[in-house]
Amino acid sequence: MAGVDVYDAFARNKLKESMFNNLRITLRFVIVLSAFWLSGAVVIAVSYWGLSSARDSLKTVHDRAMVPALMASDLMDLTVQNRLQVILAFQHAPESPMASIHGHEVSVHLNAITANRDRITQIIKTIESSITDPDEKTVFDATRSSRMAWVAQLDEATKAIQAGNYQSEVMARFLKAGSEDGEAVVKATGQYRDFQIARADAALKAAQQRYEIGLMVFAFATFVLGLPASLMGLLLLARMVGGFAGSMPQPAPSHPTTLRSRWSLRAAMRSVPCSRRWKPCAATCTT
Repeated sequence: MAGVDVYDAFARNKLKESMFNNLRITLRFVIVLSAFWLSGAVVIAVSYWGLSSARDSLKTVHDRAMVPALMASDLMDLTVQNRLQVILAFQHAPESPMASIHGHEVSVHLNAITANRDRITQIIKTIESSITDPDEKTVFDATRSSRMAWVAQLDEATKAIQAGNYQSEVMARFLKAGSEDGEAVVKATGQYRDFQIARADAALKAAQQRYEIGLMVFAFATFVLGLPASLMGLLLLARMVGGFAGSMPQPAPSHPTTLRSRWSLRAAMRSVPCSRRWKPCAATCTT
């Protein structure tokens, strides 16, 4: 029975060791699961940040940069068109050899100038209502200041044409105003357009920088969190597959075969009388 007691003690020690290993495996599993959750949270956070940043960048590029830049280009084009319409209107002078070329009234050019000026006024109001940056307001105020002198010369020329005053002096003053005040308006408006283009470029560079930061965070989550967690998971799986088999206690044998038990069996057999032994042994044994 001593062999059975020794085996029971060994089995109890193995069971305690198995419970300790199970506890360690549980902690490892918690660590692996936490690492996976942390890496997933990092990826989700970076993805949300990237999507929101892309949305804001697109809004900045479209609403705050490209739309005002396009409206500034329209202002430049309408200013040039008004200069052209006034020059064409002066060709309707009765003594002008070009009067016969125009098969329409001078009011066609005047109406075009009026429509262009209404469009310019609408664009300016739209731009003013959308300005929130002090630097943008400063640049656009320079555009409005240069336009005031040009508008005064345009009004003088259109009034003269409406009154039928096609004198060369009136046309000369307008041509000079167009080359000076008109070009100043186009230049100032072009500076405002360039300001908006620079803002769009800045938004593009910021988006590129956020993209690079996102790539670095993804690499960090992959190599610092995801890859070690995967390796730990594989090690944990190997431990669970091969570790439990060696730590489980084996069932006790029904017939102990230790040396001590065999000696006990021999002593018991010797104490049995010969009459109870097998017949072949009766002739040789001594009592």
